Amino acid sequence: MSGEIIIDSKRKRSWPKDLKRQIVAESDAPDVTVCEVARRYDIEPSQLFHWRKQFRDESAKAADFLPVELTADQAGSDDDEPETPCAAGAHAEILFPNGRRLRVAPGLDRRLLDDLVGAIANAS
Repeated sequence: MSGEIIIDSKRKRSWPKDLKRQIVAESDAPDVTVCEVARRYDIEPSQLFHWRKQFRDESAKAADFLPVELTADQAGSDDDEPETPCAAGAHAEILFPNGRRLRVAPGLDRRLLDDLVGAIANAS
């Protein structure tokens, strides 16, 4: 009996972190499925789901404790009466390690804030 045995063994590939982030960002687009993106990059959908979880976990850990700096409003009035936070245009400002800055108004939806923080933290 003669024949040829062909074994399809995929070698383990190494993906740069920036490329992983790009692929994950593509998979988060509104009208795209994880399977479509996975096929585009010739990876298993489970691998892409793993990367998505990995980057979300990293951004959640990075956002747990952030340094806070309180500054006076430079555009304040000359009155001796302090302004209320609403009148002063109160906001929170988050400065990320990648140099990006996010200003958040009071009352912003928590899920939206989580999405914004994750996107900005993962941006290069």
